[in-house]
Amino acid sequence: MDDDQLRSYFSQQAKVIIKESSHDQDGFVTYFTSHEPRDEEILCLLAVSTVAGTPDPCEYPTPLEALAALSTSSRSEICRMFRAEIRNGSRQASAA
Repeated sequence: MDDDQLRSYFSQQAKVIIKESSHDQDGFVTYFTSHEPRDEEILCLLAVSTVAGTPDPCEYPTPLEALAALSTSSRSEICRMFRAEIRNGSRQASAA
């Protein structure tokens, strides 16, 4: 997979795990709404969640290696999107 495909895959995975965790009061979404998650926290969560929750369609042996293969700008973009999804989710929850 090239950088764009990997970035798209992990962006989608981030949205899925945020959606799934938003229903859990003790989940990481609650934790991340109380402080701004660091890139390392986001990337580790993606690596662990992808290993635990979905088959990896990448040609890399592990999701961690696939994340490491991403360019720095792609990893940063995924992390920015993750933070935006967390903020949007917490705004929607407080509006409801």
